[in-house]
Amino acid sequence: MKIISYFTLDTPYAVEVQTLEKSLQKQDMDYVIEGLPAKARWVENCAQKAVFVRSMANRLDESFWWLDADAELCSPLPDLSADGVDIAAYATDGWSLNSGTVFFANTDGARRIVELWCCYCETYPFVWDQLLLMLAVHNARCEREIVFRDLPRTYYKRVKSRPISRLKHQLFMALGLEKRPVVRQNQASRRLKAQAPSNGQIWEFRSDDAPDEVRTALKTAPGRKSAWNSSFVVRSSLLRWNKLRRMPDSQVALKMSSKRTRGKVPRLPPMPALRMR
Repeated sequence: MKIISYFTLDTPYAVEVQTLEKSLQKQDMDYVIEGLPAKARWVENCAQKAVFVRSMANRLDESFWWLDADAELCSPLPDLSADGVDIAAYATDGWSLNSGTVFFANTDGARRIVELWCCYCETYPFVWDQLLLMLAVHNARCEREIVFRDLPRTYYKRVKSRPISRLKHQLFMALGLEKRPVVRQNQASRRLKAQAPSNGQIWEFRSDDAPDEVRTALKTAPGRKSAWNSSFVVRSSLLRWNKLRRMPDSQVALKMSSKRTRGKVPRLPPMPALRMR
């Protein structure tokens, strides 16, 4: 079992990935890290993740973990394929998957998820890859049996930004009041994203921008009665969303929060519809 990751060439991530590589060596983990050409925007760089994961799945022909280039491994990662898991990740609020730490098994179910994920990322490069991955998991579940394991928070532990918060975190760990992280996410994007070039013409679609109906459907496992109803509502919601995209800029701006727009007019990308079983 290997750990895979990539970084974008000629960007600060080429430096950030060195911390990941040192941590993998310290934990004596087998890994593959490659450099990819940088795209014009940060969100497009992230969208390359799905294609990279697919290429590594075909090349390795074994189960593996994905870690973001700005992550740091604090403990060895287990092989979850023995438990019959197709994919594993940390998700918040029961639907919002975080793609910084993901386990992909060498199974037909995992390969189908990755295929859908690649299709979505190539078609909708301005939608956050982790939202598209969760949609791929949902839609794959509507086709076949998929075993998704929700990882504990220790697999996606964010670094505290405030010095006092970091000190409190270290103290709690020393006293045994807080679990030590398995994977520490340094979230360099919060520091580096503003430095990336942007033409300002395309608005990113984040996980937080997902309609309430989409969130409800993703929380509901397919096969239950409520999953059918939720998916039906999602399709109607996406129709309304596409209608929003065709509104005049002034009307769209009124429907977006002032904090998100910051005086700019968003250009919302299209989204793949959720399937019904």
